Amino acid sequence: MPHPLATTKDLASIPWWAVVGGLVGAVQLYAGLKFVNKIGAGPFVGITVTAALISSLVIDHFGWFRMDTYPENFRRLSACLRSNSHREVLNDDVPPQHQREKGVRRV
Repeated sequence: MPHPLATTKDLASIPWWAVVGGLVGAVQLYAGLKFVNKIGAGPFVGITVTAALISSLVIDHFGWFRMDTYPENFRRLSACLRSNSHREVLNDDVPPQHQREKGVRRV
C-alpha cells in the first residue's frame, strides 16, 4: 500500500538539488506575479525560456544533477542564441511613452 507522506528516512535521502528546484520555482512564480504587468507577458515568457535554455546548457556541460555530460559546441550555443532573438521583437510593441510611465526597460 502506498504511503502519501514521506518518512524522515525518505526526506534524508532526497538530493540537495531537489529542494533547490522547488525554491527556484517559487521565486519564478513570485517574479511572474510581481513583474509581468511591468514588462508584459511576452517578454516575461521570453526571459523565462532564455533562462531555461542557458541553465540547461550549463547543466549539460558540467553534468550536474547526475546528468550525462554534453560538452558545449558551436551548434548548441548558436541554437540558444537564435532562440533568444525573439526578445527584441516582443519589445517593439510597447510604445515609448508607456515604457517611461510604467518603468519598462528594453530587455
